[in-house]
Amino acid sequence: MKAIILARVSTKEQQEEGYSIPAQVRRLSEYAQKKQLTVYKTFQITESSSLDTRKEFEKVITLIKHSKEPITLITDTVDRLQRSFRESVILEEFRKAGKLELHFFRENLILNQNSNSNDLIRWDMGVMFARSYVLQLSDNVKRSIEQKLRNGEWITKAPIGYINTEDEEGNKTILPDPERARYIRKIFEMYATGNYSMSVIGIKMKKLGLTNNSKSHKLLCTSQIEWILRNPFYYGQMRAKGTLYQHHYEPLISLYLFNKVQEVKKNWHKKPFKYAGKPVIFRGIIKCAECGCLITPEIKKGKYTYYSCSNYHRVHKKRIYVREEELLKPIYEVLKSIQIPNNTLEWLTKELKRIHESKQPTR
Repeated sequence: MKAIILARVSTKEQQEEGYSIPAQVRRLSEYAQKKQLTVYKTFQITESSSLDTRKEFEKVITLIKHSKEPITLITDTVDRLQRSFRESVILEEFRKAGKLELHFFRENLILNQNSNSNDLIRWDMGVMFARSYVLQLSDNVKRSIEQKLRNGEWITKAPIGYINTEDEEGNKTILPDPERARYIRKIFEMYATGNYSMSVIGIKMKKLGLTNNSKSHKLLCTSQIEWILRNPFYYGQMRAKGTLYQHHYEPLISLYLFNKVQEVKKNWHKKPFKYAGKPVIFRGIIKCAECGCLITPEIKKGKYTYYSCSNYHRVHKKRIYVREEELLKPIYEVLKSIQIPNNTLEWLTKELKRIHESKQPTR
């Protein structure tokens, strides 16, 4: 009968405890020879059996499914083959159909089409103990993560603006990124003024060359700007599954600046904003004739106001800026053409005086 050898390790510790793949292959090959089985395929798996997708295991199943003759699957122990009953359903179908014979070397257990209930229960028990191990491992990991969070330690990759590194003692830590940290502060400071949308900030950051901290180092998009502005990590707290934990890493901004940004986000498009006490005449009331996007203002050097299309739909290749004075010229021309007769002005003056006097309190 043709045989498949399956050897698997999921941790480094197993490699060092005699469960290494070469050791398993040697034992199982000798076993196959004693049983007069012809090994035509050996699978060496280095992935966890608790993963949702086990690519190599799927290859084994495909071989058995398309084989025209029965196959013997040899593995060291039950937990080397599976750690849940999900796989049992598939393997059981092959066993009942006579397409598969299972050999578990260390348990001295052989399962085939004619196996009795005791052997099948032994198989189920082996799977149950393997699943118990996975569940306990998962609980231990969750407890470890919870404890790290309570100790102020971040458990995964540092956000943009920070880098994962090690301190002098070799302990993992997180430090401000010398290349990106200043840009993160700039993003918060710009948005807090109320004069820059996320898309405008994104465009400015692209010009400055700010990239994300992935291997691809792609330029930041608008959604990533929004994620940065919502992330409490930058002022000293980290969010995990909806809960905030105080971390011990260096903050990039103050809590005051973070709260100011959240207030601006909350009120965006709800009320006009002011920049240094100076009103912006056309904010939120004019749109681009070409693409229909809002024309947004920017104040330069503290006194000059420029308008440009937000280009939300990415229609324009180049951004064009127009001074506020230029936009006011046609309005001034219209106002100059309006003339009020002198007698009407006199009547209005008298009416306003009368209304003002009628509102004065009597003594």
